[in-house]
Amino acid sequence: MALSTLNTVLLGWSTAVQARRALTITRTLGATPGQVVGAVHRATPARPGPHPQPAGRSLNAEPA
Repeated sequence: MALSTLNTVLLGWSTAVQARRALTITRTLGATPGQVVGAVHRATPARPGPHPQPAGRSLNAEPA
């Protein structure tokens, strides 16, 4: 239990450290904080894990 907690804390910390560099670059290029947050929300899935395809639908199928 303690090891999984430590792993979660270290993963969150390392993610924040890596994101700080990208945030600095985008702010230097002129992005507003709102634009950065919007881009992060579009780039990350709403929920973790695989997103299964509905049965009978192809990835390249035309929308109905």
